[in-house]
Amino acid sequence: MIPLPILLLAFAGQAAEFAPRAQTPAAGTIPIYACISVPPEESTPARYRELAEAGFTTSLTGFPNLAEALKALDAARGSGVTLFIMCPELKRDPAGTVRAVAGHPALAGYHLMDEPSAAAFAGLAAWQKAIEGVDAAHPCYINLLPIYASPQQLGARTYKDYVDQFMSTVQPPLLSFDNYPTSSGRLEPHVFTNLEIISAAARSARKPFWGFYQTVIWDAMPSRTLAQLRLECNSNLVYGAQCIQAFTYWMPPFPAHREAPIGLDGRRTAMYDRVKAVNGEIRAWSRVFKDAQVSGVTHAGKVLPSGTQAFTAKGGLSRLEVGAGGAVVSFLKKGGKDYVALLNKDIHGALTLTVGFDDARKVVEIRKEGQDRPVSGPEFTIAPGDLLVFQVSP
Repeated sequence: MIPLPILLLAFAGQAAEFAPRAQTPAAGTIPIYACISVPPEESTPARYRELAEAGFTTSLTGFPNLAEALKALDAARGSGVTLFIMCPELKRDPAGTVRAVAGHPALAGYHLMDEPSAAAFAGLAAWQKAIEGVDAAHPCYINLLPIYASPQQLGARTYKDYVDQFMSTVQPPLLSFDNYPTSSGRLEPHVFTNLEIISAAARSARKPFWGFYQTVIWDAMPSRTLAQLRLECNSNLVYGAQCIQAFTYWMPPFPAHREAPIGLDGRRTAMYDRVKAVNGEIRAWSRVFKDAQVSGVTHAGKVLPSGTQAFTAKGGLSRLEVGAGGAVVSFLKKGGKDYVALLNKDIHGALTLTVGFDDARKVVEIRKEGQDRPVSGPEFTIAPGDLLVFQVSP
């Protein structure tokens, strides 16, 4: 992948729970973040309304200067989209830059760095502290490398060491990471090992974590399917993610990249509708996952990813048979209610499974379409990459 700062600066070169209530997502809705979003020269109210129409609530674009960032904030005002700001002045004069934007209703926060090595953590901590000294209401955002980065890229002996150093040194307001496990057209199990480490670190620090899904392709990657988008979003949700991020919204200006939701010509592609659909599903599932506490995540099936736990009866779910398939089983608590969410890990085929409950009379199937229903039998089918969710207590 081309490093994010380079992508953001390329866009800038073309152009020569965070903000006030009116601009936040609907109460109870998981935010959805567009990374590499509307470029500076396209910063118009219509473009931000189009971004909101696709289901996004938050936007990141690199700006060549503070004036362009302020122009974009004004364009986004009232659109339902808030912006993370990244411009050269934020580094050169953090206090002055923050004072210039902190009161804007379309401000979401401040983007500091993408995929840093551990060697950058002390500097990032100082930069974050300088910003927070002026504006503690809007978060600083730093996105971490994935687990498949090399020790040289990480600057740490292991991935866990890398994450632990970040949390202890920077003490961020949120923990974000990227991992694109279906780029090759099949699921890579390292995403679940990655999620185990990230979610544990977030719980320990009592901070939210954010995860990504991939909407653009590069080099020889196959086109993205709705099942791939679903699986990448849903794998984050079942581990407790409180923001889902898309890479990217606008096409990066590089020949190797293709099929982003908005092309370099500014027109919608077929991916726009796929992204709009999956973002709608995230909003629908928010009534279960937003602000939920994950009490455990296990895996059912013949293959157990490294660092994960095998399924055992828990939380009202007494039996689970997945045949030759595989499922992630998440146990959640929210508003005095208990939930079980099952994720089909297959992006190519539906999963038929058999479930049993301690008392099926008290179980309700929660449907993203909103038509919840009592459990009437033990057999269910989950579409590729999709979820099956039950409320198992009143």
